[in-house]
Amino acid sequence: MLFPSDRTTREIERLMGQLRKTKRDHQKLLSRMLELDPFFSAAYLMMCMMEAGANRLDKAEEYCWKALELSPTSYLPYLEASGLQRSLGNTELSDRLLLLAIWKISFEDEVPEDIADRFRPGMPEDVDPLNPDAYEELALDGERTLAKPMTADVERRLRPYILLNKLMIEADDALTPETMRGILEHADECLPILRGAMYDWARELSGLSLSGACLVIALLGEIGGSGDLEELLEVSDSSELFAHVHWAIHRIAERHPEETVSAFRKAIANADTSMRCAIGEQLYLMQPMAGMKDVLAGLLFDFHGFGAEPNSGHLLLTVVHGLQKLGESDLADALLARYTPMVTEEDQEHVRQESSGPHEYLSRLEIEGITGLDIEEVCIERVLMEEEEIEDEDAEEDEFEEDEDDFDFVEPVHVEAKPGRNDPCWCGSGKKYKKCHLAEDEAGGQAHRHEPPRGRA
Repeated sequence: MLFPSDRTTREIERLMGQLRKTKRDHQKLLSRMLELDPFFSAAYLMMCMMEAGANRLDKAEEYCWKALELSPTSYLPYLEASGLQRSLGNTELSDRLLLLAIWKISFEDEVPEDIADRFRPGMPEDVDPLNPDAYEELALDGERTLAKPMTADVERRLRPYILLNKLMIEADDALTPETMRGILEHADECLPILRGAMYDWARELSGLSLSGACLVIALLGEIGGSGDLEELLEVSDSSELFAHVHWAIHRIAERHPEETVSAFRKAIANADTSMRCAIGEQLYLMQPMAGMKDVLAGLLFDFHGFGAEPNSGHLLLTVVHGLQKLGESDLADALLARYTPMVTEEDQEHVRQESSGPHEYLSRLEIEGITGLDIEEVCIERVLMEEEEIEDEDAEEDEFEEDEDDFDFVEPVHVEAKPGRNDPCWCGSGKKYKKCHLAEDEAGGQAHRHEPPRGRA
C-alpha cells in the first residue's frame, strides 16, 4: 500500500518512541515496524546502522541496499551506502553513491543543518551550504571529476539508480530518448526502483517533481504488471496524476488483461466510490473477456451504503454502459432500475438523460485521450502533460480577460505564499518552480498573483 492506515502510522510512531527510550530489543522493534509497513525504508536504514556499528558489514550492506531500493529518490540511503562501501574498501562505488546523494540533495526544497554542516568544509566560503542550488553545482563538479567510465561491476550495481537520477534531472524539461530506452532495456533492474520512487513521492519523502512522478508512473505502466495496480488505483483520483495513472493502468490492462480483471475483482472489497469509478472506466476500455461481467456488477455491491455520495451516479452509468458493451443489456437495465432511486435527485436526472436515447457513450478516459498512446508519446512527446498545460494557459487567459473587465477598480495587492523551490510552478507548467519562474519572480521584485502551490491529491 502506498499509504499506511492511521492505525499503522500511530503504531509505528509508538514503536519509534520506544526505540528511542531503550537500548534493548532494537532489532525486534524494527522488525515489527516492517511487519506493519514493509515499505518503511527508515527501518532498514536503522538496521543497517546497527549492523555496521556491530561490525557485521555484510548484513549492514544487505539492509542498506534494501533501504535504497525502497527510497531511491531520498539522499539519506545514498549517504549511508557511500560510507558503508568506503568501509568495505569499495572506493569507486562509494564515490558514485556520494555523487548520487549530492544530486538528491539538490532536488530538495531545503537542506537540513546537519547535512549543510557535513558539506560546508568542501564548499567555497561564498557558497551557502543551506541552499540546494549549491549542491547542483557540487554534483556537476563531481560528474566532471568522475568522468572516466565506471568499471563493469559498479555500472551494473548502480545502473537503475543512475537512470532514475537522469530522469529526475531531465523530468522538468524533456526526458531524453536515451534515458527512456535505458530504463526499458533494463526493465527488470529498474522496476523495483521505479516502485520505490512512487512510494517516495506519494509519502512526500523526496524532491521528485510532479513531472518526474508522472514519468515514473507512466514507465511503471509500460514495464510493470498487475501487482502494481493496487498502488496505482490508490492515486487514480489524483487531479495532478490522473492522466498518467490511468494511462499506466490501461497499459497494464492491455499487456495483462486476465491478471488485471482478477486484480480489479480483489480491489473492490476495500475500494471507495472514486476507486470503483476508476475500475469501471478501465473495464469499459478493455476488450470483453470472461469474468468481466461479474466484476462490473460487483462494483455496485453495497450501493445502498454509498449511493448518495458524490460520483455514485457516474459509477452507476459506467457499470450500465460497460454491461451494455458486453451485450448484457437485461442485467444493465435491472441494475439501473434498482439503483437509480438511491442516488441524489441531481444524479438521478443525469442518469436518466445519459441512459436514455440512442447516443454514443464516451468514458472520461476516452475524453482525456489516454487511449492509443505509446510510451514514447507519453514520456518523450509529453502529450498528456501538454494537455494539462493548455488547460492551465486557457484558465490564465480567462482570468486575464476578467481582470481587464475590472480595470476601473483599484484593488489592493495580495501576495500569495511563494511556492517552494521544488513545488510545481504557479504557472501550471508542471516544472519545478526553481526551473520555471523563480528567477523571473526574484528579478522582478514585484507582487505576482501566484496560485498557491498544489498539494498532492
